[in-house]
Amino acid sequence: MKFHKIQLNEWQQFKKIDIVFHSRVTIITGSNGSGKSTILKLLSKHFGWYIPFLGTPYLVKDQGKFKFKNNFKPLITYTNDLIKNINHESLIGSISYTNKSHSPICIQSELTDHPQYEIIISTMQRVDGVHINSHRPMPKYEQIQNIPTNPMDANNAYERYSSVTKELFSNSYVSFSPTYRMKEAIISMAAFGPGNQFVQKNERIEKLFSDFKDILRLVLPKDLGFKDLSIRVPDIVIVTDTGEFLLDACSGGIMAIIDLAWQIFLYSNDKDEFVVSIDEPENHLHPSMQRSLINDFVLAFPKAQFIIVTHSPFIVSSIKDSYVYALKYENFIDSDNQEQTTRKIVSHKLDLNQKAATAHEILREVLGVPVTLPRWAEDDLYRICESFTSQDITADGLIRLRADLELAGLGEFYPQALNNIIEKNFHD
Repeated sequence: MKFHKIQLNEWQQFKKIDIVFHSRVTIITGSNGSGKSTILKLLSKHFGWYIPFLGTPYLVKDQGKFKFKNNFKPLITYTNDLIKNINHESLIGSISYTNKSHSPICIQSELTDHPQYEIIISTMQRVDGVHINSHRPMPKYEQIQNIPTNPMDANNAYERYSSVTKELFSNSYVSFSPTYRMKEAIISMAAFGPGNQFVQKNERIEKLFSDFKDILRLVLPKDLGFKDLSIRVPDIVIVTDTGEFLLDACSGGIMAIIDLAWQIFLYSNDKDEFVVSIDEPENHLHPSMQRSLINDFVLAFPKAQFIIVTHSPFIVSSIKDSYVYALKYENFIDSDNQEQTTRKIVSHKLDLNQKAATAHEILREVLGVPVTLPRWAEDDLYRICESFTSQDITADGLIRLRADLELAGLGEFYPQALNNIIEKNFHD
């Protein structure tokens, strides 16, 4: 079971949201406050995340106090600051799934004395998935005090790590950091998996340890040259082509990638298919890492459906086989006052392959920066340019070049392609 579609109407800042999820990668972008994380909040309820929604205070004059409403305009009409026509529950949208079932999304409409209110997803289907919040743990050195004597399998390790991240998100006190829980599990796997002359070997645990190192080889930056995890109790050392260093000494970017990989790897164990929702995966990452991150994770976890929320133009254009949606403010006539306009969010599906120019215009507007040439496009551009020689720089050859670029969805990069061909043949 995976997600197929989400629709939202006239709720909070949304006018109309209509997002069909790609079977592998869906990327949602937009300016701050456009509601990207709100969409992930609704989806992550399927994975056990219960992030509260907050209403807006309004003074009820006949009671002389503030109460809170849930920002769903059609629910309530105002006359002399009094609330009328309150329904018990109202429909704000729906979620559909790959098994063709639908779950309505409803909202409790009565005014409350507390800002938090509940979103109800009726007949919510079971979807296996992991949600990764935008705030990733920063490395903090903690020596492992005890190694669990029960071999740490994937489910145990995931539950211990996930519980800490959720507690931190809710500002609860935790005895140990998520990085500590990761180190604890990795050392346990390394100690009890391979075994020795005194400890019986556990092939399942040994395979977990080995598989995680294989995942790191796929997702860590290639110029890092990751080779191995060396257990030097009570520490873990990352061995690379350029040297060795403690796991706790990783930069914020490297640690962010390891953190993403660890959570998805543990959760994916024994799963035929599952969903991964990530809020702002670009956090702590250099642009060169952002450019390749999603593609690397898609290759590392081929059974996952990724739903990504991002501000990064490098993430937006990083993978060709995906759906990209921009959440964009538009002006609408206010239904209560025809002489006024309101600004509301509408979702736009962007075709970066066939309608790149229009898509990039929207992205420039919502992100405030131009979208860079993605790696897959750079590879296609290089392949097309390589087939042209100086003899092809004729009227017919240039027509063929433009046609090849248009076919590959790279028509707007014609000047760059022509420049590449000239430079290549000049140097040759």
